[in-house]
Amino acid sequence: MKIIIAVPTSSHFYLMKKFALDLMELRLVFDKFFPETKFIYSEYAWIEDARNTIWHKAKKESPDCILWTDSDMTFTPKMGLQLVGHIKQGYDFVSSLYFAGAEPHMPLIYKSNEYGVTYYNDYPRDKNFFEIEACGFGMCIQSKKVLEKLEDYPFNRVGNEFSPLFNQLGEDLSFCKKAKEAGFKIHCDSSITPGHLR
Repeated sequence: MKIIIAVPTSSHFYLMKKFALDLMELRLVFDKFFPETKFIYSEYAWIEDARNTIWHKAKKESPDCILWTDSDMTFTPKMGLQLVGHIKQGYDFVSSLYFAGAEPHMPLIYKSNEYGVTYYNDYPRDKNFFEIEACGFGMCIQSKKVLEKLEDYPFNRVGNEFSPLFNQLGEDLSFCKKAKEAGFKIHCDSSITPGHLR
């Protein structure tokens, strides 16, 4: 199985020590189980540019899936393996459950509301796997089908500064909207709980 591990960073942001250690451990495990794994890093001032550059490079590699992790996340190799397991089971887009680093620490998974999307605070506690409307890209995975169906540069912000908060979509929620419009379902595995350093 060919996997791309995507790590976007912004030019003003440095790699945190805990993230760097976790990434090294993830690489050791993935190199063992998935020798075709490749890492793609990209640094730009704007996160959407970094993500778009990685997406474009990943499409040229034709991987089976792309696993995203942001440079302010903490995780274990098992979490990455669990996400890959969902792709093997036939799911196309799965997120972990993580929370905003700043108070009030909202879950960075989303459900529909009258403005578009809102935080999914009342996500199901009685099951670990459920459908969502959108997610942050701190730690999530997409299948080859998503990579093939969406355009080369799908991470573009939507809305303007005068829009209601969730009507102005960031690059990650904008991507999710495009994926949903293309017919893909997005799921969350709430048993995968990476940390968020900021």
